[in-house]
Amino acid sequence: MKLILYLTQFPTNLTNPKIVKIKNDCPIFALMHKTIHIRNLPAIILLIAVMLLATNTNAQDAKILDLINDQFTCHIEGENNGEVLRKFSSFYLSTEEFQKVISYAGQLKTLGDKNNNMRYRAFANVYLGQAYLMTNQTDIANMYLNQALRQATIIGNDSILCSVYNGLGLFEANVNANFNGSIEYFYKGVEAAQRSSFERVYHILLCNISGVHYLKKDTAGLEYAQSCYNYGHSVSDPFLTLWGSVNSAKLYLLKGEYEEALKYAKEAEFLLQRNGYKDQSHIYTTYGEVLFALGQQKEAEEYYKMALGYTGTAQVSSIANLYLGYGNLLKSQNRLSQAIPYFKKGIEVSEEANNQIFTKDLYLAISQSYSGLQQYQNALYYYSVFNNLSTKFFNEERERSINRLRVEFDTQRKEIEAEQARLEVINKNRKLQFLIILLVLAVAGTTYIYLLYLHKNRLYRRIIVSNKEAIAREKELRKKIEEFKNECPGVADKYSASSLNDNKLEDIFRKLENAMSEQFLYRDPSLTKEKVAEQIGTNRTYLSQVINEKTEMNFTQYICSYRIKEAIQILSDQDDDTPLKAIAADLGFNSMSTFYKAFQTSVGMTPSLYRKKVQEFSS
Repeated sequence: MKLILYLTQFPTNLTNPKIVKIKNDCPIFALMHKTIHIRNLPAIILLIAVMLLATNTNAQDAKILDLINDQFTCHIEGENNGEVLRKFSSFYLSTEEFQKVISYAGQLKTLGDKNNNMRYRAFANVYLGQAYLMTNQTDIANMYLNQALRQATIIGNDSILCSVYNGLGLFEANVNANFNGSIEYFYKGVEAAQRSSFERVYHILLCNISGVHYLKKDTAGLEYAQSCYNYGHSVSDPFLTLWGSVNSAKLYLLKGEYEEALKYAKEAEFLLQRNGYKDQSHIYTTYGEVLFALGQQKEAEEYYKMALGYTGTAQVSSIANLYLGYGNLLKSQNRLSQAIPYFKKGIEVSEEANNQIFTKDLYLAISQSYSGLQQYQNALYYYSVFNNLSTKFFNEERERSINRLRVEFDTQRKEIEAEQARLEVINKNRKLQFLIILLVLAVAGTTYIYLLYLHKNRLYRRIIVSNKEAIAREKELRKKIEEFKNECPGVADKYSASSLNDNKLEDIFRKLENAMSEQFLYRDPSLTKEKVAEQIGTNRTYLSQVINEKTEMNFTQYICSYRIKEAIQILSDQDDDTPLKAIAADLGFNSMSTFYKAFQTSVGMTPSLYRKKVQEFSS
C-alpha cells in the first residue's frame, strides 16, 4: 500500500517588487542581455517550471529540474532566501528528488540556526525527516521528525504539524509495522489540518489512513480513500485523484468486489500515463493484483513485469509488495522455483531498508513454496522465521497495548486523586456526599480494573492459540520430513549433510539444529559449548559464531529457547499433568526459579498460569 508524503504548499502570489540583473550565464535567460523588472525571481522560476511540466508528458523530466536548480543557484538572494529554500525543498519533495530536498533543507536549517528562526528550523527538519525516511535512513529521519515536532509545537504552527504527524505515521507503518500507532499520528495530523483549514493536506492524511487500514486487512478504510478520490476530482487535483483511486482499488479488492477494483485501477493507470508520476511500479502492481483476482493470470503477469521495469524509482514498500504479488501469482501456477527468488528479493530489499510491512508475508510465502517442492527443511526454517516475526510483532503490540492501558489507568487514577482532594477541601462538611462520590469512584476503578483483567485474559488466549497453531504446523512439517526420509532412505541424510551453497557455517548450523530437534541435546542440564561442538564435529568458536549469525542469540539463549519451546508443547496439552518440577528437570533446567524466569520472559506468563489458562480455554 502506497503511503504518500504531505507536501507543504507554497503561495503563488509574488510580492516585494524589485529590479534583478539577469546574469548572462544563467540557463533560462542565457539569450537575454538586459535588465528585467520582476517581483520575485525564484517564485517566477517555479512558475516557469510548473508551466513547463504541465505541457510536458513527463512531469519529472530531469533536464527541466536541473534547469530550475541552476536558475535558483543564480538568483537566490536577499531577505526572501529562507522562503525560497523552503519552496524549493517542498517542490523537490513533490517530485521525489530526495537528495535535492536534503541539500536545500540543509541550507534552510543553516539559515534558521544563523538567524535563530525556529520556523525555518522546523520546516527544514520536517523536510529532512521525510526525505531521509524515503531514502531508508530511518534513524536520522526519526531524529529530524521529532525535532520538528518539538519546534512546531512550541511555535504552534499547524502547517508544520500536519507534515510532522504524517512523517511520524509513515515511520511507524514502514519501520515498526505499528499500524495502530501510525493511524494515531495520522489522526493528529488530520486535527491539525482541520484547525488550519488545509483541505488538501487533510485529504492526503485520509488517504494514508486508508492505506494503513488496507495493511490491517480492514475494509473500513474505503471511506477514507473515497473521500480523497472525490475531493481530488472536485478540485481537479490529479495527485489526490490518483492515490485515492489506487487505495480504493486495493480496498475494493480486499472486499472481494473485483469489478469495482478494476474500474479504479484503470483510472489510476490513465492518470499515471497522463501526468507521469513516479512510483509507477506501485500502480502497475495494483493493476496486476486486480487482474490476478479476476482470474486473468496472463494479463496480470504482464503488469507485474511492467512494474519490474520501474523498481529503480519505486519506494521500498512498493518493491516488496511487487515481489510478494508476483511471487504469489507464480506460486498459484505451481511455478515454485520461479516464485522463490522473488520472495527472497522482497525479503532482501525490506531488511536492507529496515522496512517491516511485508516481511512476515514474504517469509510465510517462501515457506509454503519450499513445502510444495518437498524441501521440508527449508520450509521449516522459513516458517520458523515467520513464526518468530509473528511472535515479535504480537509481543510488541501487546506491550504497546498494556502500556497504553497503564498510562490511561495512571491518568485516571491521578484525576481521581485530584478530584478527591478538591472535594475534601470544598465539601469538608458534606460527608455523606463525599462517601457517595467515593463509592462511585471505587466502582469505576473496580470496573476499569476488571476491564483491564479481561483485556489481559484475551492477550493470554491469543498467546496460547498462537503457540498451539505453531506447534501443529511444526508437527505437520516434521511428519512430512519423516515421510520423505522413509520414502527415500539415504537421500535425506545425504541432502542434510551437504551444503546448498557449500558454506561451512550453514552446514554446522544444520547439524546443530538436527542435534537439538532430533537428539534433544538441550535436555542435558550440564550441557556446554564444548559438548555440543564435539557432538557436531566443530569447535566452540565456530559454534558461537553460527548461533549468533543464524539466530542472533548467544549459546545460553539458544539452548534455553529449545527448552522453553518443548515446555510450551507439554503445557499446551491439557491431558498432560506432569508436575512442573519434573518438566523443569527433564528439560535441563537446574532450578525451578530459572525455569520460571525463562518461561515468563519468553511467553509473558508463568508456567503455572499458562497451564491454568490452557485448561480454562480448553473447557
